[in-house]
Amino acid sequence: LLKHVSLEHFLRLLQLPLDPQSTVEQVLYKVGVNMYKQPLPPYWSEQVEEASGRIYFYHHLRDMSRWVHPMQGAFIEIIEFTKELLNVPDLAAEQIAIGIDR
Repeated sequence: LLKHVSLEHFLRLLQLPLDPQSTVEQVLYKVGVNMYKQPLPPYWSEQVEEASGRIYFYHHLRDMSRWVHPMQGAFIEIIEFTKELLNVPDLAAEQIAIGIDR
């Protein structure tokens, strides 16, 4: 985990310019939108279970599926790191990343 980087530099690495007027919620929202736009890792696809309409993720080489987005752990780490840089207390990364795990 990065420990010697400023919020501005971190957001530039994510290709998210920081507006000095941005609120904490706006910054976290931008980070979430950026993560949402990322493609799935190789061999993963998004599928819909016919019976329930729920979304799941399928790995074509391993012939395995899961309900959790394959990048969820990384997304939560990025949200947690951003929260550290913003000095945000007690805001659950799982709440910010809502919709990743359906």
